[in-house]
Amino acid sequence: MLYTWITALNLVKNNWTEYANNIVPNSTGVNDVYQIVMNAFEPVRFKVGQMVTSTGSLIGAGIGMMYAISKTNRVKYKSIYISGGLACLLTGVTEPIEFIFMYTAPLLYLAHAVMTGMAFRMADLVPMRIHAFGAIEIIMKYFLVLGPTTLITDNIKTNLWLDGCWFILVSALFLAIYFGIFYGLTKRLKPNIPGVGEEVNIVFSLTPNQKETGGGNDKIIHKIVSLLGTAENIEEVDCCMTRLRVVVKDDKKVVDKFKEETGAIGVIKQGKYYQIVYGPKVSIYKEKIDEYLSDQIAEGEEKY
Repeated sequence: MLYTWITALNLVKNNWTEYANNIVPNSTGVNDVYQIVMNAFEPVRFKVGQMVTSTGSLIGAGIGMMYAISKTNRVKYKSIYISGGLACLLTGVTEPIEFIFMYTAPLLYLAHAVMTGMAFRMADLVPMRIHAFGAIEIIMKYFLVLGPTTLITDNIKTNLWLDGCWFILVSALFLAIYFGIFYGLTKRLKPNIPGVGEEVNIVFSLTPNQKETGGGNDKIIHKIVSLLGTAENIEEVDCCMTRLRVVVKDDKKVVDKFKEETGAIGVIKQGKYYQIVYGPKVSIYKEKIDEYLSDQIAEGEEKY
């Protein structure tokens, strides 16, 4: 929609002289019609709705959820909320915060869906013609490259300072609203998000006894490795925001009981490539599996 508007505005400004004179009698030219179009419509308003969500709404959601969990758990899990919020703010990508609650807390996601619709509606009511994907692009585009008076190209100049102020105010408003909603719902409903629900208490190293028996807090890590056909069968381990991504050497050795025995939400198999869905805690699992595999390799080298 943005580029359609920009093209149309450039056509009005540069090519529609005769049309301008017919629409605005005794006008000075296309600039009069161009100004009518600029005053009558708000280009890029739909994109601004998404920007309010990523730079305001989801920041408030992350802070609200983080402060709703206990102080003890907050120390352990705050990095998930802080890093996710920074990713949303700086890049405009919403998934780092949305993936924290969208699969395990449907009521939070429902509230988010309703409020997102309101953010898009605000973008239609308030003059906010800012177009970017996150704070980094806003700074680069409007302060370092194009300038704060450029809508999108050097051919279309307009004053965006007021639009920018409105954008900041609306984003701050939605941040405050989201904080209240997500803080209250998390406190009341106790959804299964990091720091609430089922907690994963993983120690920082495995004792020799735990490696053999899978005892203690590292039992789930030992179980995941075991179901994948032991450490020798694991070729590569990685993860995204919610999925443990594993490449195995022999898929026939894998026992697909991840849901029953490790609490996985789902399993996707493509040959020797497995995606096991655990939610936001998967980054902790991945880190601990890497440590476990490193210890196994070290033990093997000592034997030789």
